[in-house]
Amino acid sequence: MAWLVLGLFLFLVPHQLKAYAPNLRESLLARYGEKRFKAVYSLIALLGLILIVLGYRSAEYIWLWQPLPGSPFVTHGLMLLAVAFLVAPKMPNSWGKAVKHPMLVGIFLWGVAHLWLNGHVKGVLLFAGFALYALSNGVRQNWQMPLKPVALWQNLLWLVVSVLAYGVIRYLHVLLAG
Repeated sequence: MAWLVLGLFLFLVPHQLKAYAPNLRESLLARYGEKRFKAVYSLIALLGLILIVLGYRSAEYIWLWQPLPGSPFVTHGLMLLAVAFLVAPKMPNSWGKAVKHPMLVGIFLWGVAHLWLNGHVKGVLLFAGFALYALSNGVRQNWQMPLKPVALWQNLLWLVVSVLAYGVIRYLHVLLAG
């Protein structure tokens, strides 16, 4: 479990620099330059991600709550929305662009969806950690932006791509976890 916690720390703390320590971030950028800063930032985040995966896989299941009946349906519904918000910044659409940072909404929904189904300590650490990261960054910002209408076909294309992306993610999830 220690590897999971260390991995979360190494992955999430650097991602918080811009929001919570902008002066520190700017001084590091000025001192080391953008390329070196981004290289070290990326290596720390990658190390954190690796430790998260290894720590999660090696930690034992200590259950805090059992999933409720029907939980997979709630989880899959939330995950479809999460993927739609994660895809939203990359495609023209109206709905996904109604918030300033749709990826934060997607990460938050991903965390909540997985918490709904995974009531064990390692799951709570991982999924609540990411959900709280997204929530803390989102609350700090103005979420509402004026909607920029796009054509109906662009909205439909965004929904189709979101459903297809969710299908691929679901397939890989079952393939790799099962």
